[in-house]
Amino acid sequence: VLQAPDGTVTIVLDSKPINNGSARLGTTDSGQVVQLSDDWIRSVLNELDKTSDAYRAVKAGLDNDTLVKGVIGVDKATGQGTLIRVDP
Repeated sequence: VLQAPDGTVTIVLDSKPINNGSARLGTTDSGQVVQLSDDWIRSVLNELDKTSDAYRAVKAGLDNDTLVKGVIGVDKATGQGTLIRVDP
């Protein structure tokens, strides 16, 4: 979780292997909830300490629609680091 110093933008990143510039997000066992979706993030928030800075930043980002989601990783074929913005 990263946040702009003024709190206007919060970024949640997940790490994944990158293949040809793309990554695959997982789903829950039921296949209904995709990683980094708002429902998935809410589920993860339920596991965090509600007084933590990370919880407050992500919750505020969800509530005011300023949460940015992304995947970061290294493409094994090229060795290049890649950041992909996602909107599941």
